[in-house]
Amino acid sequence: MVMPNGKPGCVMLIADMLPDIAGDEVVVGFYTSFGGAPGYVNYEAIYRAEGRLNRRVLQTIVPANVSPDDAAMLAALQLAPPVVKPSPLNVIDAPGFLLMPYP
Repeated sequence: MVMPNGKPGCVMLIADMLPDIAGDEVVVGFYTSFGGAPGYVNYEAIYRAEGRLNRRVLQTIVPANVSPDDAAMLAALQLAPPVVKPSPLNVIDAPGFLLMPYP
C-alpha cells in the first residue's frame, strides 16, 4: 500500500529489540488504511527461537500530549537507519503481562 505522501507503506529494519533472545530481529512496519480512513502502522519484531519463527507486536509510544502521525513516523524510518538504544523506561514484569509507563 502507498501512503498519502506517495511513499511505500512499509519498512524493514534489523535491530536487537529483544536482548534476552540471541541475535537481531527483523522489524517490519506496514501502513494500513480502510475506506479512506486515516491510516495507521502495525510494527512487529520477527525472530527465530527454539527452531521456529516467532513475532512480537511493537507498540508506538509518543508523549501523551502528542497526536501521532503514523505516515510521518514510517517515512522517517525509511530515510535513514534509526538509533537502537536501551529504553529509558523500566517495566513491571508481572505474570503474563508487562506494565510500562507512557513517557
